[in-house]
Amino acid sequence: MTSPWMMLRFQPAESAPRLEPPSHLVATLPSTAWGGQGGGVIAAAFDALNGRRIRYAFRKGSELIDPLTAGCEIDIMIDPAELPAAEAAVATQGFRRLEAPGCPRHRFYLAFDRGRWLKIDAKIARRSSRSAAASSRWPAPERFFSAVAQRRPLALRRQGPVVALLGPDGAGKGTIIEMLRERIPVALTVLYLGERRHPTREAHPDVDAKDRHVGALRECAFVLRRALRFWRILLRGYLVAWSGHIVLCDRHPIEALAIRPRATRAAAALERFVFGRLMPWPDTVAILDAPGEVLFARKGEHDADLLERHRRRYRDTFVPRGARLISTVNGIEATFSEASAMVWGALQDRRRW
Repeated sequence: MTSPWMMLRFQPAESAPRLEPPSHLVATLPSTAWGGQGGGVIAAAFDALNGRRIRYAFRKGSELIDPLTAGCEIDIMIDPAELPAAEAAVATQGFRRLEAPGCPRHRFYLAFDRGRWLKIDAKIARRSSRSAAASSRWPAPERFFSAVAQRRPLALRRQGPVVALLGPDGAGKGTIIEMLRERIPVALTVLYLGERRHPTREAHPDVDAKDRHVGALRECAFVLRRALRFWRILLRGYLVAWSGHIVLCDRHPIEALAIRPRATRAAAALERFVFGRLMPWPDTVAILDAPGEVLFARKGEHDADLLERHRRRYRDTFVPRGARLISTVNGIEATFSEASAMVWGALQDRRRW
């Protein structure tokens, strides 16, 4: 019995049976949730493929997947001869090709619609069974070279965006970052760049900065030690960003410009120079914002007045420099939708889509 894959590989386009997408992708998607024609962006993409009579087949049970599920992707198999036409077809519906190292037999296409990331993974069918047998005979070397390729830079220009989420304690940075990690169906790396809190010290030494008596030399050494620690962490992040990963920073060293004034003038000037001029600035900065009493009610740390002062410092320091202010008082899904759109925009800029 001839399998669908054999028909896909070897039959000419005129004689091969056309593989239709399942009805739930075309007919029953709620148009109010997705917009567009034919039940949404994904359904419209498959309509475009069918309209050009492009042969494909679903993989991994993708015909049963609900496209409304956050972070889902549709897997298909496609004839290599059909790739140019297929890419042109899905591009008409807003899908862009996502270059990914180490995946030579896959083409990934991304779109963004109303806060949702949509992904089509098109696996290229092998033209003969001989190459498939050779691949299965030597799986270990293939996996090794694939792992090496996944770590190589995609291009001379960095393709992965670095996005920082800032805000006072209780703003919801960790929650939003975890939602982004779960719902963005592409390679994503999270860096935590917060302070190592000592149980006997205040989390924010700016409360009593004037009352502390610290030598200027000692405090300058502390500033440089902090900077070296952050540079080391950021180096790992930028290396994976060069491989195409989206890098999300939970906090960032540039927060020192807003909430960590030094006790001595020399250390304060050094901190402004090192963290403001020498520290790599993220591609996009988001300030998660809420009133001080709301921040205190969420986490119960510090007091509402201190959190309100921190809130104003974040706004006054970073918004004039291009940071995006995202309110977190309208519900977690509304906050996520804004943050997700911001990450998509940063990816578009880095990929030049």
